Amino acid sequence: MVARPHREAPLEEFVLELHGCLRMQEVQDAFVRYANRLVPAQAHGIYELDADTGALSVQTRGVNDEFLAEYEAVGRQIDPVFAGVATRHDPVSSDLFWDDDAWRAEPIYDVLGRGDIHHLLQAPLVVEGRLVGTLNVASPRAAPAFGHDETDRLRFIARHVSVAYARAQRVETLERRCTITDDLLDVLNVPLLAHTRDGTIFFANRAADRLLAVHLDERGAAALRSALRRNATALADGTRRVVSESFTLPTRGDVGEWQPRLRRPQGRCTALAVRTTALPHVADAVVSFVYALPTVLATPLPGLSTREQEVVELVVRGLSNRAIAEAASISENTVKQHLKRVYAKLDVHSRAELAAEAAWATADPDSPFTSA
Repeated sequence: MVARPHREAPLEEFVLELHGCLRMQEVQDAFVRYANRLVPAQAHGIYELDADTGALSVQTRGVNDEFLAEYEAVGRQIDPVFAGVATRHDPVSSDLFWDDDAWRAEPIYDVLGRGDIHHLLQAPLVVEGRLVGTLNVASPRAAPAFGHDETDRLRFIARHVSVAYARAQRVETLERRCTITDDLLDVLNVPLLAHTRDGTIFFANRAADRLLAVHLDERGAAALRSALRRNATALADGTRRVVSESFTLPTRGDVGEWQPRLRRPQGRCTALAVRTTALPHVADAVVSFVYALPTVLATPLPGLSTREQEVVELVVRGLSNRAIAEAASISENTVKQHLKRVYAKLDVHSRAELAAEAAWATADPDSPFTSA
Protein backbone atom coordinates (compact mmCIF):
# COMPACT_ATOMS: atom_id res chain seq x y z
CA MET A 1 0.00 0.00 0.00
CA VAL A 2 1.42 3.35 -1.04
CA ALA A 3 1.28 6.00 1.66
CA ARG A 4 -0.56 9.17 0.79
CA PRO A 5 1.70 12.24 0.73
CA HIS A 6 1.41 14.41 3.79
CA ARG A 7 -0.62 17.56 3.12
CA GLU A 8 2.10 19.69 4.75
CA ALA A 9 4.89 18.34 2.52
CA PRO A 10 5.13 21.43 0.23
CA LEU A 11 5.30 23.74 3.24
CA GLU A 12 7.98 21.62 4.90
CA GLU A 13 9.98 21.46 1.67
CA PHE A 14 9.69 25.22 1.25
CA VAL A 15 10.83 26.00 4.79
CA LEU A 16 13.77 23.62 4.47
CA GLU A 17 14.80 25.29 1.21
CA LEU A 18 14.54 28.71 2.85
CA HIS A 19 17.08 27.58 5.46
CA GLY A 20 19.63 27.26 2.67
CA CYS A 21 18.99 30.66 1.05
CA LEU A 22 21.85 33.13 1.56
CA ARG A 23 20.80 35.87 -0.86
CA MET A 24 17.63 37.89 -1.38
CA GLN A 25 17.25 36.60 -4.92
CA GLU A 26 17.35 33.01 -3.69
CA VAL A 27 14.61 33.74 -1.13
CA GLN A 28 12.42 35.36 -3.77
CA ASP A 29 12.98 32.53 -6.24
CA ALA A 30 12.04 29.93 -3.62
CA PHE A 31 8.78 31.67 -2.75
CA VAL A 32 7.69 32.08 -6.37
CA ARG A 33 8.59 28.46 -7.11
CA TYR A 34 6.50 27.08 -4.20
CA ALA A 35 3.83 29.79 -3.93
CA ASN A 36 1.00 28.10 -5.80
CA ARG A 37 1.48 24.88 -3.84
CA LEU A 38 1.42 26.82 -0.57
CA VAL A 39 -1.54 29.14 -1.21
CA PRO A 40 -3.25 28.26 -4.51
CA ALA A 41 -4.17 31.36 -6.51
CA GLN A 42 -3.90 32.94 -9.95
CA ALA A 43 -1.04 35.29 -9.06
CA HIS A 44 1.72 35.46 -6.46
CA GLY A 45 4.37 38.03 -5.73
CA ILE A 46 7.17 38.79 -3.31
CA TYR A 47 8.28 42.38 -2.89
CA GLU A 48 11.43 43.83 -1.37
CA LEU A 49 10.55 47.33 -0.19
CA ASP A 50 12.34 50.49 0.82
CA ALA A 51 10.58 52.91 3.12
CA ASP A 52 11.35 55.88 0.89
CA THR A 53 11.52 54.57 -2.68
CA GLY A 54 8.92 51.77 -2.70
CA ALA A 55 9.68 48.46 -4.39
CA LEU A 56 13.38 47.62 -4.70
CA SER A 57 12.76 44.30 -6.39
CA VAL A 58 9.75 42.20 -7.36
CA GLN A 59 9.31 38.54 -8.24
CA THR A 60 5.88 37.53 -9.51
CA ARG A 61 3.94 34.89 -11.37
CA GLY A 62 0.48 35.28 -12.94
CA VAL A 63 0.54 39.05 -13.64
CA ASN A 64 2.12 41.06 -16.43
CA ASP A 65 4.71 43.82 -16.27
CA GLU A 66 2.23 46.47 -17.42
CA PHE A 67 -0.01 45.83 -14.41
CA LEU A 68 2.97 45.78 -12.04
CA ALA A 69 4.15 49.14 -13.36
CA GLU A 70 0.70 50.69 -12.95
CA TYR A 71 0.37 49.30 -9.43
CA GLU A 72 3.70 50.84 -8.38
CA ALA A 73 2.90 54.14 -10.12
CA VAL A 74 -0.61 54.75 -8.78
CA GLY A 75 -1.92 51.67 -7.00
CA ARG A 76 0.29 51.15 -3.96
CA GLN A 77 -0.46 54.58 -2.49
CA ILE A 78 -4.23 53.92 -2.59
CA ASP A 79 -4.12 50.21 -1.74
CA PRO A 80 -5.92 49.72 1.62
CA VAL A 81 -4.67 46.13 1.87
CA PHE A 82 -1.06 47.27 1.71
CA ALA A 83 -1.82 50.15 4.10
CA GLY A 84 -3.29 47.68 6.59
CA VAL A 85 -0.29 45.38 6.31
CA ALA A 86 2.14 48.27 6.73
CA THR A 87 0.28 49.54 9.79
CA ARG A 88 -0.59 46.27 11.49
CA HIS A 89 2.44 44.17 10.48
CA ASP A 90 -0.05 41.35 10.02
CA PRO A 91 -1.70 39.78 6.97
CA VAL A 92 -4.75 41.47 5.48
CA SER A 93 -7.31 39.79 3.22
CA SER A 94 -9.69 41.89 1.14
CA ASP A 95 -12.32 39.19 1.65
CA LEU A 96 -12.14 39.39 5.45
CA PHE A 97 -11.86 43.15 5.88
CA TRP A 98 -14.41 44.39 3.31
CA ASP A 99 -17.74 43.16 2.10
CA ASP A 100 -18.11 42.85 -1.66
CA ASP A 101 -19.74 46.23 -2.27
CA ALA A 102 -17.29 48.12 -0.06
CA TRP A 103 -14.32 46.43 -1.71
CA ARG A 104 -15.54 47.21 -5.22
CA ALA A 105 -15.98 50.85 -4.16
CA GLU A 106 -12.33 51.19 -3.17
CA PRO A 107 -10.26 53.31 -5.65
CA ILE A 108 -7.68 50.52 -5.90
CA TYR A 109 -10.30 48.18 -7.35
CA ASP A 110 -10.09 49.72 -10.84
CA VAL A 111 -6.33 49.25 -10.89
CA LEU A 112 -6.65 45.64 -9.70
CA GLY A 113 -9.37 45.01 -12.25
CA ARG A 114 -6.96 45.75 -15.09
CA GLY A 115 -4.93 42.84 -13.76
CA ASP A 116 -8.05 40.65 -13.46
CA ILE A 117 -7.72 40.70 -9.65
CA HIS A 118 -10.63 40.69 -7.20
CA HIS A 119 -9.42 38.71 -4.17
CA LEU A 120 -6.25 40.09 -2.60
CA LEU A 121 -4.21 38.79 0.33
CA GLN A 122 -0.95 40.36 1.54
CA ALA A 123 1.39 39.52 4.41
CA PRO A 124 4.28 41.59 5.79
CA LEU A 125 7.96 40.70 5.78
CA VAL A 126 9.34 42.25 8.94
CA VAL A 127 12.99 42.41 10.01
CA GLU A 128 13.86 43.97 13.38
CA GLY A 129 10.45 45.62 13.54
CA ARG A 130 10.77 47.21 10.11
CA LEU A 131 8.65 46.37 7.07
CA VAL A 132 11.06 45.19 4.37
CA GLY A 133 8.65 43.53 1.97
CA THR A 134 5.36 41.78 1.38
CA LEU A 135 4.01 38.50 0.11
CA ASN A 136 1.08 39.04 -2.28
CA VAL A 137 -1.53 36.49 -3.38
CA ALA A 138 -4.33 37.40 -5.81
CA SER A 139 -7.18 35.76 -7.74
CA PRO A 140 -10.01 36.77 -10.10
CA ARG A 141 -13.62 37.17 -8.96
CA ALA A 142 -14.63 33.62 -9.92
CA ALA A 143 -11.96 32.08 -7.66
CA PRO A 144 -12.54 31.15 -4.00
CA ALA A 145 -12.14 33.88 -1.38
CA PHE A 146 -9.12 34.12 0.88
CA GLY A 147 -10.39 33.17 4.32
CA HIS A 148 -8.82 32.59 7.70
CA ASP A 149 -7.01 29.38 6.66
CA GLU A 150 -5.19 31.10 3.79
CA THR A 151 -4.47 34.13 5.95
CA ASP A 152 -3.01 32.01 8.75
CA ARG A 153 -0.92 30.01 6.32
CA LEU A 154 0.47 33.11 4.63
CA ARG A 155 1.26 34.57 8.07
CA PHE A 156 3.30 31.45 8.89
CA ILE A 157 5.09 31.57 5.53
CA ALA A 158 5.82 35.29 5.88
CA ARG A 159 7.46 34.75 9.26
CA HIS A 160 9.84 32.18 7.80
CA VAL A 161 10.55 34.33 4.74
CA SER A 162 11.27 37.27 7.09
CA VAL A 163 13.89 35.19 8.88
CA ALA A 164 15.41 34.21 5.53
CA TYR A 165 15.38 37.88 4.43
CA ALA A 166 17.19 38.92 7.62
CA ARG A 167 19.85 36.27 7.05
CA ALA A 168 20.24 37.21 3.37
CA GLN A 169 20.55 40.90 4.25
CA ARG A 170 23.32 40.13 6.74
CA VAL A 171 25.16 37.94 4.22
CA GLU A 172 24.88 40.51 1.43
CA THR A 173 25.97 43.32 3.77
CA LEU A 174 28.97 41.27 4.84
CA GLU A 175 29.85 40.50 1.21
CA ARG A 176 29.66 44.19 0.32
CA ARG A 177 31.90 45.08 3.26
CA CYS A 178 34.40 42.40 2.26
CA THR A 179 34.45 43.70 -1.31
CA ILE A 180 34.98 47.27 -0.14
CA THR A 181 37.71 46.16 2.27
CA ASP A 182 39.49 44.19 -0.46
CA ASP A 183 39.34 47.21 -2.78
CA LEU A 184 40.67 49.52 -0.07
CA LEU A 185 43.57 47.19 0.69
CA ASP A 186 44.35 46.80 -2.99
CA VAL A 187 44.81 50.54 -3.49
CA LEU A 188 47.55 50.59 -0.83
CA ASN A 189 51.03 50.90 -2.30
CA VAL A 190 52.34 48.98 0.71
CA PRO A 191 52.29 45.16 0.54
CA LEU A 192 49.98 43.77 3.21
CA LEU A 193 49.91 40.11 4.23
CA ALA A 194 47.54 38.40 6.66
CA HIS A 195 49.07 35.16 7.90
CA THR A 196 48.97 32.55 10.61
CA ARG A 197 51.52 32.16 13.38
CA ASP A 198 53.47 29.66 11.30
CA GLY A 199 53.78 32.12 8.40
CA THR A 200 51.08 30.64 6.18
CA ILE A 201 49.70 33.52 4.11
CA PHE A 202 45.92 33.51 3.65
CA PHE A 203 45.46 37.03 2.28
CA ALA A 204 47.67 39.31 0.20
CA ASN A 205 46.68 42.65 -1.27
CA ARG A 206 47.62 43.54 -4.85
CA ALA A 207 50.96 45.09 -3.86
CA ALA A 208 51.88 41.97 -1.87
CA ASP A 209 50.90 39.71 -4.77
CA ARG A 210 53.16 41.74 -7.03
CA LEU A 211 56.00 41.58 -4.52
CA LEU A 212 55.78 37.79 -4.30
CA ALA A 213 55.11 37.12 -7.99
CA VAL A 214 57.40 39.66 -9.64
CA HIS A 215 60.05 41.07 -7.33
CA LEU A 216 61.07 38.12 -5.19
CA ASP A 217 62.58 34.88 -6.41
CA GLU A 218 62.11 31.63 -4.51
CA ARG A 219 64.84 32.43 -1.98
CA GLY A 220 63.58 35.96 -1.42
CA ALA A 221 60.04 34.70 -0.82
CA ALA A 222 61.38 32.08 1.61
CA ALA A 223 63.32 34.79 3.48
CA LEU A 224 60.14 36.88 3.72
CA ARG A 225 58.13 33.97 5.10
CA SER A 226 60.84 33.31 7.67
CA ALA A 227 60.58 36.94 8.79
CA LEU A 228 56.79 36.59 9.04
CA ARG A 229 57.21 33.53 11.26
CA ARG A 230 59.77 35.22 13.51
CA ASN A 231 57.61 38.29 13.99
CA ALA A 232 54.51 36.19 14.69
CA THR A 233 56.46 34.13 17.24
CA ALA A 234 57.67 37.32 18.94
CA LEU A 235 54.03 38.42 19.31
CA ALA A 236 52.88 35.08 20.69
CA ASP A 237 53.50 35.85 24.36
CA GLY A 238 51.09 38.78 24.23
CA THR A 239 53.45 41.35 25.77
CA ARG A 240 53.80 43.33 22.55
CA ARG A 241 51.31 44.45 19.93
CA VAL A 242 53.81 45.27 17.16
CA VAL A 243 57.09 43.68 16.10
CA SER A 244 59.38 44.86 13.32
CA GLU A 245 62.26 43.18 11.54
CA SER A 246 64.49 43.88 8.57
CA PHE A 247 66.47 41.41 6.47
CA THR A 248 68.76 41.49 3.45
CA LEU A 249 67.41 39.99 0.26
CA PRO A 250 69.39 37.01 -1.09
CA THR A 251 71.43 37.93 -4.16
CA ARG A 252 69.83 36.74 -7.37
CA GLY A 253 72.42 34.81 -9.31
CA ASP A 254 70.90 35.49 -12.70
CA VAL A 255 70.43 39.26 -12.71
CA GLY A 256 71.70 40.31 -9.30
CA GLU A 257 69.70 42.81 -7.29
CA TRP A 258 66.32 43.63 -8.78
CA GLN A 259 65.73 47.17 -9.89
CA PRO A 260 62.46 48.92 -9.02
CA ARG A 261 61.02 51.78 -11.05
CA LEU A 262 63.73 54.16 -12.13
CA ARG A 263 62.25 57.30 -10.58
CA ARG A 264 62.53 55.77 -7.11
CA PRO A 265 65.22 57.96 -5.43
CA GLN A 266 66.57 55.23 -3.17
CA GLY A 267 67.83 53.17 -6.11
CA ARG A 268 68.10 49.42 -5.88
CA CYS A 269 66.29 47.65 -3.06
CA THR A 270 68.53 45.16 -1.31
CA ALA A 271 66.64 44.68 1.96
CA LEU A 272 63.08 44.53 3.23
CA ALA A 273 61.47 45.61 6.47
CA VAL A 274 58.52 43.69 7.91
CA ARG A 275 56.21 45.25 10.49
CA THR A 276 53.80 42.77 12.06
CA THR A 277 50.89 43.61 14.33
CA ALA A 278 48.58 41.42 16.37
CA LEU A 279 44.86 41.52 15.61
CA PRO A 280 42.85 42.41 18.73
CA HIS A 281 40.02 39.92 18.12
CA VAL A 282 41.82 37.15 16.22
CA ALA A 283 44.16 34.96 18.25
CA ASP A 284 45.55 32.75 15.48
CA ALA A 285 46.38 35.37 12.81
CA VAL A 286 48.44 38.54 12.44
CA VAL A 287 48.94 41.13 9.72
CA SER A 288 52.27 42.29 8.30
CA PHE A 289 53.30 45.28 6.18
CA VAL A 290 56.39 45.02 3.99
CA TYR A 291 58.63 47.91 2.97
CA ALA A 292 61.70 48.33 0.83
CA LEU A 293 64.41 49.24 3.33
CA PRO A 294 65.75 52.70 2.40
CA THR A 295 69.45 53.42 2.19
CA VAL A 296 68.66 57.10 2.67
CA LEU A 297 65.81 58.29 4.85
CA ALA A 298 63.54 60.59 2.87
CA THR A 299 62.33 62.46 5.97
CA PRO A 300 63.64 62.77 9.55
CA LEU A 301 62.17 60.46 12.15
CA PRO A 302 60.03 62.31 14.69
CA GLY A 303 61.47 62.99 18.11
CA LEU A 304 65.14 62.37 17.21
CA SER A 305 67.96 64.86 17.43
CA THR A 306 70.06 65.62 14.36
CA ARG A 307 72.87 63.39 15.63
CA GLU A 308 70.45 60.55 16.49
CA GLN A 309 68.96 60.87 13.02
CA GLU A 310 72.44 60.56 11.52
CA VAL A 311 73.14 57.43 13.57
CA VAL A 312 69.86 55.88 12.45
CA GLU A 313 70.69 56.49 8.79
CA LEU A 314 74.07 54.82 9.25
CA VAL A 315 72.40 51.85 10.98
CA VAL A 316 69.96 51.57 8.07
CA ARG A 317 72.92 51.42 5.69
CA GLY A 318 74.19 48.40 7.61
CA LEU A 319 77.21 49.94 9.34
CA SER A 320 78.54 48.48 12.59
CA ASN A 321 78.96 50.60 15.73
CA ARG A 322 82.67 50.98 14.99
CA ALA A 323 82.01 52.03 11.40
CA ILE A 324 79.34 54.49 12.56
CA ALA A 325 81.79 55.98 15.07
CA GLU A 326 84.37 56.49 12.33
CA ALA A 327 81.84 57.94 9.88
CA ALA A 328 80.34 60.34 12.46
CA SER A 329 83.66 61.20 14.15
CA ILE A 330 82.45 60.11 17.57
CA SER A 331 83.46 57.37 19.98
CA GLU A 332 81.97 53.91 19.78
CA ASN A 333 80.59 54.35 23.31
CA THR A 334 78.79 57.52 22.18
CA VAL A 335 77.26 55.55 19.33
CA LYS A 336 75.94 53.04 21.85
CA GLN A 337 74.45 55.85 23.98
CA HIS A 338 72.78 57.39 20.94
CA LEU A 339 71.32 54.01 19.98
CA LYS A 340 70.08 53.43 23.53
CA ARG A 341 68.18 56.73 23.44
CA VAL A 342 66.85 56.01 19.93
CA TYR A 343 65.64 52.56 20.99
CA ALA A 344 63.78 54.10 23.93
CA LYS A 345 62.22 56.89 21.84
CA LEU A 346 61.07 54.54 19.07
CA ASP A 347 60.26 51.57 21.37
CA VAL A 348 62.48 49.14 19.48
CA HIS A 349 64.86 46.51 20.79
CA SER A 350 67.34 45.74 18.02
CA ARG A 351 69.07 47.15 14.96
CA ALA A 352 66.75 45.10 12.74
CA GLU A 353 63.69 46.59 14.41
CA LEU A 354 65.20 50.06 14.18
CA ALA A 355 65.76 49.66 10.45
CA ALA A 356 62.22 48.36 10.02
CA GLU A 357 60.79 51.27 11.99
CA ALA A 358 62.74 53.67 9.81
CA ALA A 359 61.23 52.03 6.73
CA TRP A 360 57.76 52.28 8.26
CA ALA A 361 58.12 55.93 9.25
CA THR A 362 59.55 57.04 5.91
CA ALA A 363 57.66 54.66 3.65
CA ASP A 364 58.31 55.44 0.01
CA PRO A 365 55.05 56.59 -1.63
CA ASP A 366 56.51 55.52 -4.96
CA SER A 367 56.63 51.91 -3.87
CA PRO A 368 58.43 49.51 -6.21
CA PHE A 369 55.89 46.82 -5.42
CA THR A 370 52.92 48.48 -7.11
CA SER A 371 51.94 48.33 -10.74
CA ALA A 372 53.54 50.90 -13.02
